[in-house]
Amino acid sequence: GNTEQTLFPWSSIISHLQEQVHVDQRWHRLRAYKKCFVGSDAVDVIQTRFQNNYLEGLDFPRSKAVRVCQALMDCEVIEAVRGRAFDKDKKSNRFQDANCSLYRFVSTENAVLNKLENTVISPRS
Repeated sequence: GNTEQTLFPWSSIISHLQEQVHVDQRWHRLRAYKKCFVGSDAVDVIQTRFQNNYLEGLDFPRSKAVRVCQALMDCEVIEAVRGRAFDKDKKSNRFQDANCSLYRFVSTENAVLNKLENTVISPRS
């Protein structure tokens, strides 16, 4: 088998996510939040991208797509939308694959990309 770890093509994943995910004003408990997208939507985009572009139709489980989103969050490419309407007790640093979780893009600066390039996600783990 192939045991070498693959560096993810992070910059193309980020730009694809920015192009494909539906960014819009969203309402949560009667409050409007600008320029955000839904967690489950981001997972859909990434899962489809991997299956079609990197894995040649092989299955890329949703749980792995969530881990990619979590890595983007850990490296501050995306952040959870916070506000008084959101539950303070929620673990806001955990990416939620849900249609009630709102996120927005923070930065795609090179420093962030360099940080991500060092984040190796093994296809096996």
